[in-house]
Amino acid sequence: MRVSLVAGFFYFLIVGAAGIFFGMLREMFLTPSLGKAIAVLVELPIMLLIAWYSCGLLLRWNRVPQEIVPRLVVGVTAFTLLMAMEQALQFVVRTLVISTSESQALTLADYFGLAGQIAFALFPLFVSADTEPEPETDHAAVFRRGRARVPTRRQ
Repeated sequence: MRVSLVAGFFYFLIVGAAGIFFGMLREMFLTPSLGKAIAVLVELPIMLLIAWYSCGLLLRWNRVPQEIVPRLVVGVTAFTLLMAMEQALQFVVRTLVISTSESQALTLADYFGLAGQIAFALFPLFVSADTEPEPETDHAAVFRRGRARVPTRRQ
């Protein structure tokens, strides 16, 4: 369980950081010219690609088992942290920058974003991560076990 929670936390960190970065770029450059919904649709494939690759990487690094429950814990942990971060950011932005008289109704862009966030949460169930390292390529594990041999030249 600990392995899944750690993987979920780092999955959230990577995708959350990318989301903040690309969200700022989207709001500054794409939204004014394309509109909010189209700008989100432009950003969404990039974010999903980052999420897919970082999910596979973290599942391998943390050796999360292939079973459904540990993978689901990764996705739920990351999704919960992402939603908490998003709510906190929206509160700060609305408090400091935007007047609170703005409509709270969900827009088409919000639905696109939510669909992407749900896909992000489900990726750990579908990403194939071979958790068993190949013996000849896992040099770090061999070194940690103390079996590292320094190649010598024989003449």
